[in-house]
Amino acid sequence: MATINSRLEDSQSDPLVIFHLPPPGETAVQKAERVSQEMEAKHISQQALRRLPRFTRKIDRALEAEAKERRRRAGNVKQLDVLLLGPTEAGKSTFLRQLRLQYDVKGLDAERECLRLVILLSLVTSVKTLLDVLDRQDANDDTPLFDARTTQPPLREPKTPRELAARRRLRLAPFLALEHQLREALDLANTGTGAESIAAHAAAPPSAQLHNDYQDESPVDEVALTLNIEHRGAQNSPPPSDPIVPPGRLAQLVSTVGFGTGKDSRRAKAQSATQSPNWTSDGKFFANKDDPIHLVAALKNSIVNLWKEAQARGLVVGVTTPGDPSAAPQTVVDGAIELNESSMFFLNEIDRIATPEWLPGDQDLLNVRIRTRGIETHDLQISSKRVYRICDVAGARGSKFAWAPFFQDASAIIFICAVSEYNVCDPTDPTRNRLRDALLLFKDICENRLLRSADIITFMNKVDVLRRKVKSGQYPIQRYFPRYLGSDRTSRILSFFQTLFEECHRVRRRPFYIFATQANDARSIVTVTAAVNDILIRSEMTSTGIL
Repeated sequence: MATINSRLEDSQSDPLVIFHLPPPGETAVQKAERVSQEMEAKHISQQALRRLPRFTRKIDRALEAEAKERRRRAGNVKQLDVLLLGPTEAGKSTFLRQLRLQYDVKGLDAERECLRLVILLSLVTSVKTLLDVLDRQDANDDTPLFDARTTQPPLREPKTPRELAARRRLRLAPFLALEHQLREALDLANTGTGAESIAAHAAAPPSAQLHNDYQDESPVDEVALTLNIEHRGAQNSPPPSDPIVPPGRLAQLVSTVGFGTGKDSRRAKAQSATQSPNWTSDGKFFANKDDPIHLVAALKNSIVNLWKEAQARGLVVGVTTPGDPSAAPQTVVDGAIELNESSMFFLNEIDRIATPEWLPGDQDLLNVRIRTRGIETHDLQISSKRVYRICDVAGARGSKFAWAPFFQDASAIIFICAVSEYNVCDPTDPTRNRLRDALLLFKDICENRLLRSADIITFMNKVDVLRRKVKSGQYPIQRYFPRYLGSDRTSRILSFFQTLFEECHRVRRRPFYIFATQANDARSIVTVTAAVNDILIRSEMTSTGIL
């Protein structure tokens, strides 16, 4: 005790000195070890200080953005809250990207390099799906590829379809191995518990890309829709395999997979503070030597041949004649699969994609699929006096109204439904028809008292896919909606679907607007967006008593 008191008396001028004094009775060896530890700690501290400016810049940018937001709210700027609702895979995120291409192009530019990896991951899962369906067709086929009596097969060439399938998969094995690398780069391999694990959703089997045909053989009144109605459908429908990215995750990834320091490109300037190795000093994109695109380029011909073989053998539903998208789909065989339109788009574009200079263009952004999780919010500066806050709510059935109390002051609801899914069952519940489910969801939204002050704008989306399905003759509307007695003209079918939505919207005092759309077609969406702007402005003027 006396020793401690004496040390305290010696340090009265600076009470903190005691923490820097050597321990009593310290030997020379102990002193050397202590000094070494202090030097190491000082070195670590100095390294942290050198990294500090990077973190302070992030904090400064966040504070600046927050201050800008406060100034905007304090100024004479009118903010309109718009809810973007609809079932899963209806095209909500695609429509939102269309809006961002018009009003938030800089923010979308900052995400292009991240979305590039999502597209490559989509290609990997598509190739897996094609290999699986070809393998199933060739698994039990031992028919010789050559007539041994007239033709001598080349050495080391596969002699049966089964051997050909094995050779095909072996050739593309390096490409399939990219899946893990891409998921790690996108941070989709995070571990978690239960259904909330991102990896559990993102690692769905390749067959999950397939649409599942739904057949309703019983007459059902489309008006009397109830949650208790059950219908027959595929019993082994897997969940979708599109990557799930949590809200705001793409914005976080931009700092690590971002654009680089180019000065001459608008897209390069969008992320001039990041450390991406994929940008040259003059602001041009060129993938670095370790980028997976180089492997994709090396195997491009094998991927193209695989895609052509699957089409030629009639194993893909909905494929049209090359160069004529309006033509009727080609004839298919038993066991054919139906890839989603996003997968087919990128498979058809593999020649353009498989180059180090490729960066997703606007049409690529409109066709890429990422499943929304939670609520994503985007502020779009429509004019100097008006901002739309678009809230994209995930289409999960179990939590579809948990958010309603937070949006009871919303100015409008944009409800998007894929009318092309009239013959598709829900992957999570094969007893439910996707379009009937969408009508149920729409009916519940219309009847929700918390949202009764919001105007409802409905988009009957994916009209192009609907047109192809009807033209093929394989999925007649009457099979799934017996009430429909019209012709196979798309306009008549859309009028029928519009009637179903109008019957669900029974609040006559509230305006109801409905459009037929194709969310990945920029020209049609520009026209629809202009109409939506007029509707929202008229709604605002009505609420303020001007009209």
